[in-house]
Formats: sequence, C-alpha cells, structure tokens
Amino acid sequence: MKIVNLQSMFFMLFIIILLERLYEIVIIKKHKTSKTYNKSSTYILTIAYLLLACIVGLHIVNSSDINFYFFTIGLLLYFISTVFRRMAIKTLGEYFELNVAFIQDHKLFTSGIYSIMRHPYYCGAVLEVIAVPIAFNTMEGFFFCLIVNIPLWIYRISIEERALVDFFGDKYLQYSRSVPLIFSVKTFAQKIV
Repeated sequence: MKIVNLQSMFFMLFIIILLERLYEIVIIKKHKTSKTYNKSSTYILTIAYLLLACIVGLHIVNSSDINFYFFTIGLLLYFISTVFRRMAIKTLGEYFELNVAFIQDHKLFTSGIYSIMRHPYYCGAVLEVIAVPIAFNTMEGFFFCLIVNIPLWIYRISIEERALVDFFGDKYLQYSRSVPLIFSVKTFAQKIV
C-alpha cells in the first residue's frame, strides 16, 4: 500500500517536531543553575538530530512511496515518544532543563513517570529518532540512528547519571537501585498491579 505525497507528510512531521522543540525551549524557566554538566552534549545531540533529518529528507526527495505499515509503526513509536517526553516535562515543571543542570533547591523526582523509569525524556528522545526513519522507510536513516544518535543519547544518559549521583549522592543511588534506567515492562506491570 502506497502513500502519495510523501514530501508533504515529511514536511508536516518535521514542522510538528520543530514546534515541539520550540515549545520545550519556551517552557524552560530562566533560572540560575547552581551546576551545569557537559553543555556540549546538547549541541552534539542537536547536530546529530539535524543530520538524521537531512538523511531522511534526502531519502524522501529520491523516493516516491513508503510502506504504509512501516509508516504506521513509526507514527505509533513517535506518539509514544511524545507521551514520554511530555510526562517528563510536566512532572519536572520548573526544574525541566535541556542541559544537564541543577538549580540550588533542586529536588529528586521519584513519582509519576519517574517511578517507572529514571530517564523518560531520554527514552522518548531515543524512540523518536528510531520512529522517524522507520516511518519514512529509510534504511540509511535507521542505520545512522543506530550508529550515531542512539550512542549519543546513551552518552548523554551516562553524563546525567554521574551528575545525579554527584548532586544527590546516596539518595539517588538508592532510587537508581529500585527504578530502571529506561522503560521496563516488568516495572510498569508492577506499578499498575
């Protein structure tokens, strides 16, 4: 089954993603951080995401159709990624920050989505970079995601893990022993039962 006007669909998804990122930037309250860790990882992740968008865009320019089933799976993954990111942002509220940074009275969040996984925003981001090449059926984009984007997100998670231990100490270590890094079906099932 083919979907006509592939370029328009990519453009619409690209605009939606761009609007989401602008929303995230706008909702960040400008506050003085008491400590920021590895700010360059934010820029590197942004560049990698833009490169992925270029790869997918070039594929679309040179392709006339996509697989409907892959498109549906990709959109479903994208929707799930958006839910994870929105829940993380809503839970963190004024503490949400694009960089790995803490403000003076920062608190450790362990409820809501953070009772199921420690990094829901990053889990959503990883799902998103997987979803886009799947939706547009581009193997080049998918391999780029596997080789570049996902390792960069894993690196970012490791930076934040070290920062959380540095900032919260034993309190975070105790939390990290009971809640998985990213989504776990077992933990999710335990929370809803």
